Amino acid sequence: MSQKEIFLLLTGLLIVGEAIALFVGMGFIVKPRPEWWSRKNITFLMDDLFFGTILILLAFGILNAAWIYWVSIISTFLSHAWRDAEFVAGFPNRFCGNSALFVVNNLKLVGLISIVMQ
Repeated sequence: MSQKEIFLLLTGLLIVGEAIALFVGMGFIVKPRPEWWSRKNITFLMDDLFFGTILILLAFGILNAAWIYWVSIISTFLSHAWRDAEFVAGFPNRFCGNSALFVVNNLKLVGLISIVMQ
């Protein structure tokens, strides 16, 4: 595996792993469901599952079209940049509802930037 493929794999796993953890935790374990469990945040989770899986498939060469690569990278980057903006601006019901989610969000952004820099 090349260094770029390793970054694709690790970033994809981080994105998918966090999405699964939040989906299970917020959707099924926390009762009653918190205000965080909104259409917007669920859409972000589904977006993460979709594009994180694509990054993993790109890492293994299962997908290799350049347009899929760029659409995935750009869409995922913009989605995560918006989450940072929500947190910094103090929006109500923001995706990054606490500092820990903000830090993980920024780790994913660093991973995405590292992929493009390869």
